[in-house]
Amino acid sequence: MQHQNRPPSGGRLPAAYFAIMTTSRPPADILTQTRTTAVAATMQQIRAIIGAALEPTPQQLEQVAACLRQLAALGGLFPDAHFPGPDEGVAETLYLLSEDDDLNNALYLYRPAPGMSTPPHDHSTWAVIAGIEGEEPNTVWQSGTAPESGLQISRRFSVGPGQSACFTHDQIHSIAIAGERAIKHLHLYGHSLLDLPRRRDFNAADGSSWPQTEKPLVLPPQSLTAASHA
Repeated sequence: MQHQNRPPSGGRLPAAYFAIMTTSRPPADILTQTRTTAVAATMQQIRAIIGAALEPTPQQLEQVAACLRQLAALGGLFPDAHFPGPDEGVAETLYLLSEDDDLNNALYLYRPAPGMSTPPHDHSTWAVIAGIEGEEPNTVWQSGTAPESGLQISRRFSVGPGQSACFTHDQIHSIAIAGERAIKHLHLYGHSLLDLPRRRDFNAADGSSWPQTEKPLVLPPQSLTAASHA
């Protein structure tokens, strides 16, 4: 796992994508177009980095993280009006920003509610997260020295604005969200979260695991939903 805690670096998005940051209240259609263009440019860079690799190398994931941090730095492209937090009683909401026709390279804006936590789990695909707003505390787990010893904590860290983290397909982690409002982060997965039948949850006490059958709530941005019903 690679954890970044430095400002975005590497190749830059074209300057035109940053113009939205200088406009206090851009029209919704311009904001949506600008976000769509910025997301498409970012994903083009990411596809060029990973190619057809099903499991990118650590170096490739580091480069992907740098691209995702650049996009996350454009916080004005992801307003609450387009990406509201979860409704009362809902633990988390994801908004689909981009996905290939074969369901690979799925990018979401992730909004978990305060108090939301997960059991230890893997993703069965690679993942990169980058912070926009709020802190996402992570615990990374590893198998104990004996089968009956369960999982042991490998490390703890938090991903916030300007930071990112990378996970391979078999790494096990859990999150626990604190604070007073839903955080707002970018989550990129090698494959759609709605099509990961080998994803597993784990019991930390004994190391047992089982398929993760519950599907997350995935929505389009509110601006696109409104346009589709116009």
